[in-house]
Amino acid sequence: MFATDASPVILRQADDLAWLFYTSGTTGQPKGAVHCHRFTQTLAATATRLRLSENDCVVLYLPLFHVYALIAGLLLMVSVGARIVLMQRFRAAESLRLIRSEDATMVYGVPTTYIDQLNDPAVDEVDFARIRFAITPLAQDLSRRVRARLRTPCLNTYGMTETASTVIMPTLEDTVDVAVGTVGRPLDGIRTVIVDEVTGLPVPDGAQGLLLIRGPSIMLGYHNDPIATAGAFNGEGWFRTGDLVRRDAKGNIVFIGRHSDHYRVGGELVDPVEVETVLQAHPAVQRAAAAGVPDDRLGQVGKAWVQLRGGATVTVDELKAHSARALAAFKVPRQIVLVAELPTTPSGKVQKFRLLAAPEAPAPDRDTEPNLA
Repeated sequence: MFATDASPVILRQADDLAWLFYTSGTTGQPKGAVHCHRFTQTLAATATRLRLSENDCVVLYLPLFHVYALIAGLLLMVSVGARIVLMQRFRAAESLRLIRSEDATMVYGVPTTYIDQLNDPAVDEVDFARIRFAITPLAQDLSRRVRARLRTPCLNTYGMTETASTVIMPTLEDTVDVAVGTVGRPLDGIRTVIVDEVTGLPVPDGAQGLLLIRGPSIMLGYHNDPIATAGAFNGEGWFRTGDLVRRDAKGNIVFIGRHSDHYRVGGELVDPVEVETVLQAHPAVQRAAAAGVPDDRLGQVGKAWVQLRGGATVTVDELKAHSARALAAFKVPRQIVLVAELPTTPSGKVQKFRLLAAPEAPAPDRDTEPNLA
């Protein structure tokens, strides 16, 4: 029996509070990002760029408390009437079985889920012919592997909790170099500017700088944290992402890395993503994480933590030799630690602060230090 005195409908304004999402905590304590209802404009822009419709289907196995799963996955699919197959918990073989049996048309994942799927024997039993695209946020080397295995467009996208998930992405028609080598172009309604790290002034195309963003899906601020909120925006209201990027001549944005993650070895800047990409190219390596650690002589040196594929074996010296063939001497990790598993957030991001807090390995051999002269 239904009640006759239905509760009144409360009209909401675009600027009313809608969501409170917590950052993933990859570098420390999570912060609550407050969003208003305007973020739904970005959902529409994303659906248009991906040409989503009620004919699409996704197997969703990412945690729904995370902004990527809830907004870029669940709410995006609901907005177009697409079919969603929810998994209570991610298991690689079961996810692949569902992708096959449910005729999924897209694959949403994070590095951890893709790595597990690509390494699972069940991947050979899946016909990916119906898959229109796959999305791998900020994982260029992995995007190429996924694209090669699925034989379908794989889009390397950009977004974060503070931007209500994806705000920059390629199109389905982009070339491999654009779809994988960049994160594409801003969605409709999203504005970006790249500024010099020191002066804060815009830099020309091709130059590296810090990415600033404005648009309907940018957070209002951090919950109960006015100091962090003030630091997150510049004087003109642009959100400081903290990410280093550059823009090519066609307007595509190339992600370089977190500004705070970069480190200097003897004054030379090192991008940990470059180091991790090289290590992950070794056939024995499943995943790697790199960071700078203090050094009395050079200020900082590189340290890497490596998780091997199941059953694989490799020595630290072999990994250093592998790195030296692709990296400048000062970029080769001085220390490499083999770990059973890298600590990650529920959304699959490596928690480097936990790795850095672990007991230090023995001091590096000074005879092996690179010549930085």
